[in-house]
Amino acid sequence: MIYAGASVLILLITVLILLLRAPRRPPPDNGPARPRVTASKLRPARLPEPKRCLLCGEYFAPGDTLQTSLYPDTGTGRLMEIAGCGRCAPEKTGAGRQLKRRCPLCGAVIAEDEVIMARRVEKPGLRPQLTILGCRRCFKPVRG
Repeated sequence: MIYAGASVLILLITVLILLLRAPRRPPPDNGPARPRVTASKLRPARLPEPKRCLLCGEYFAPGDTLQTSLYPDTGTGRLMEIAGCGRCAPEKTGAGRQLKRRCPLCGAVIAEDEVIMARRVEKPGLRPQLTILGCRRCFKPVRG
């Protein structure tokens, strides 16, 4: 009985040695190889960019918002007038520093009493989408 167990063990060792010495087949070509991602290639998580005013480009402080006026729905979305942030809006510029306000589309300097027009579209289950239409120079509303 001992000889049968020894012969099985010798047979298994021989098969294992033959398998290790056998030439390996190349893997099938499945298109271009994907690069391996190593720890050095991993990027850190992206932090959200600080928000800026659309008109003057100043960074918002915590709690700052744009001063806007929202009109009723016209079928294609609600029209919105954007006056600026707390630092460049017409009510604030007289007492503080004078900030140049520019149209985000055409780059023209905007007067203190001028606003930027935008369209706000609200879809159920999604965040509102805001499309900047421009200042009085680059936005020509269709009169009908």
